[in-house]
Amino acid sequence: MAIISHGSGAGEFPGALLEHIPPALLAGGGFVFQRSQANGAPLDDAAVAQADSMARSYLEKYRSSASLIITPLLHVASPCLALGIPVVLARKAMDDRFTSINRLIPVYIPETFKAIDWSPAVVPLEEVKRTMADCVRVLLDLGKPEPSMIGRFTALYAASQLKPPFPAVPSGPAKRVWPWQRR
Repeated sequence: MAIISHGSGAGEFPGALLEHIPPALLAGGGFVFQRSQANGAPLDDAAVAQADSMARSYLEKYRSSASLIITPLLHVASPCLALGIPVVLARKAMDDRFTSINRLIPVYIPETFKAIDWSPAVVPLEEVKRTMADCVRVLLDLGKPEPSMIGRFTALYAASQLKPPFPAVPSGPAKRVWPWQRR
């Protein structure tokens, strides 16, 4: 079954997408509003446990029920791809947070909704997952990213069946500066 998972704010479901979704997908599918309210920050242990439990239940629902995920949410699209669930990632607008996933699947915006492939293939990610795990190990060991790790991803994309970046995305907010870049 197709599951449409959405949130609020930037992750709000783009209403214009409804006219492009094949009726059979809508008829047999379901909607999931994947947001919960946080009452303050930082979260206490009970709130973290509740959020973790909720995230696990969402992922279990997707894993056990979804044949396709339609979402504007990066935190839904990424794990679903890793679980081998085909994903249509459609948003109201593009921003810089989606430039990496845009190497794996297209990120559709209203101007490109007509071009959506409603039967996307499962993306082969095993080598990407291994390379990411290696990158995390290096980051934890060194406390900062190793420049050669970027080269590993570039080579991985070049040598694999993964698609090159999909069409350039409109520029979003200012580039994020990570703590290790400030040193």
